[in-house]
Order: sequence, then C-alpha cells, then structure tokens
Amino acid sequence: MHMKRIVQVILLAALTLSMPVQAVRRYSCNFEDSIARSRWTLNPAANQQILSQITNKWYIGEPGNNDRNGHNGLYISADGGVTANYQNKGCWVFAYDTIALDVINGDYLLTFDYCVMANVASNFDGLYALWIPVTNENGDSIKVNSIATSAGVVPARYTDYVIRLQPSANMDYLGGTVTWRECAVKIKGSECDGTPHYLAFAWANGSNQAQQPAAMIDNILI
Repeated sequence: MHMKRIVQVILLAALTLSMPVQAVRRYSCNFEDSIARSRWTLNPAANQQILSQITNKWYIGEPGNNDRNGHNGLYISADGGVTANYQNKGCWVFAYDTIALDVINGDYLLTFDYCVMANVASNFDGLYALWIPVTNENGDSIKVNSIATSAGVVPARYTDYVIRLQPSANMDYLGGTVTWRECAVKIKGSECDGTPHYLAFAWANGSNQAQQPAAMIDNILI
C-alpha cells in the first residue's frame, strides 16, 4: 500500500473514532472491514501493570474467523494471537465497540457466531456479553476495565449490564462447544435510548483446568 493511501486510512479511522456516535437501528460487524475493526477496544485496563498480568487477551485475526470467504474474527489467545487458546490464570477480559441503538417499540435481537469450550464444570468460565451505558444516570463515565484476577463471579460493578446468553438454562455465559454455533438473544428495548453504549464481550476463567478452545466470535448483528 502506498504511503499516501496509508495516511488516508489512518486519518479516516481517526475521524471516525472522533465523531459522535449516531443512534442506529441496525449494527453489524464481521471484522473484515479495517475501519470497523479499528472501532473495537481490546483488553482495556486501568493501567499497564494490570494489563501485563493478564495472560489471556483478545485479538482480531484468522483464528476467530467463521466466514467462508473471510479472514478475521474476535478471539482469546494466550500465545500472542497465534491460536485461540487460554491458560488457567484467572482473569476477566473485555473487548468492546461503542454504539447507540435508537428507541423502538420492542426489543433488539443480538446474534453472533461463537465457538468456545472453557471449563463448564466451573459454572463461571466462558464467554459473556454486556450492554453497558457509557455514562451513568449522574452523567459520570462508566469505566470498562479488564481484571487480572478471578473471583469466580461477574465483577459486581458489571452485574447489572450482563446479557443472559442462555436464558432457558438460567446461565449468563456460553461454553461447552468445540464447533461454531449461533447465539441469538434480546437486548431489552428499555435499555436502548439512543445514547452511546458499550457492546462488550468478556472472557472469564479461573484456575480450573483449561478446556480448549477459548472464545471465538464472528458475524455480530443487531
């Protein structure tokens, strides 16, 4: 790619990130578009020391792809992004995009492809999804930060924002599959008011024996 084109792409990405989030009624991401990929924040942490303590991190690349003609998806890796795997070093790790969903009559439907095993016997390890407002009712920013330890439960400050991914089983998280599947769940319309929210995915694991693969996500649609 010529240097001029590289500069144009960088400037366009910076402009996109700095623009106000406009309320939409449809959102999709299959991680194939470079601008869409640049919107995602991976492994946010309160400081560099905490980030350095996290072994299992989010990446965007080939191991997370579930498109026949695609090349990218979102996935957890403990080997620097080479494979979708994890180690049993406790953590709660975020990846998120910032979007706003317009006010509608009814609920929104969130669907995405996923593949994640994890240690299902732990009743905690696995893939979570959250819908987190950028600011609270007082107008204060809500921090979305990864945690380098695991207490075996959803961190208290995020429990109100968890989207129950297996409502029929009364479970918040996904796990237990080594093949790709589709998840389809509701985002309550009462929680979509046209203001910016973080569409966040969190990987969680404790010290239980690792069961591969780690979380992989692709073809997100609201």
